[in-house]
Amino acid sequence: ARSPREFWTRWHISLSTWLRDYLYVSLGGNRKGERRIYVNLMLTMLLGGLWHGARWNFVLWGAYHGVLLAACHAFGVAREQREKNALMTVAQIAATFALTMAGWLFFRVSSMEQLGAMVTNIVTNFRWTDDLVYYLRPTATMFAMLMAYHVWQERRSDELVLLHGIPWLRYGVYAFVALV
Repeated sequence: ARSPREFWTRWHISLSTWLRDYLYVSLGGNRKGERRIYVNLMLTMLLGGLWHGARWNFVLWGAYHGVLLAACHAFGVAREQREKNALMTVAQIAATFALTMAGWLFFRVSSMEQLGAMVTNIVTNFRWTDDLVYYLRPTATMFAMLMAYHVWQERRSDELVLLHGIPWLRYGVYAFVALV
């Protein structure tokens, strides 16, 4: 996904559709003015967080995603406005991935202290070890392959481009994914 908005159209589709159809639209959606759009986005995502459980971390997670969606709306991040430049596509995907991963911290923690400790460790406690290379190499390779595949899909305007491609390439990709 290239934006939080696109992420929510692809992630947990049944929940996203339910949130949109039964909460966002019921609250007025985008029919009651510009300010109301932001309120509706925030309320929808806050309630989506509560749907996961009645704990503060889920409410924060919902609020976080509400802010991301509101920012997308405020800055005009719409599907039609995105550039078809491969480098920009990769940057958008990487930014969306990083923002989404940061949001999962709220989902995971059970206290503010734990959240602070996790963020501190992520930012300050990175150490290069011999084990890191062992785990990082296949992850980086898979990430690079997925990015290349995504760019290939975009250039061909075909989400199933691998299925329409050369059989030896398709089976080679399948074997590599299974191996990794």
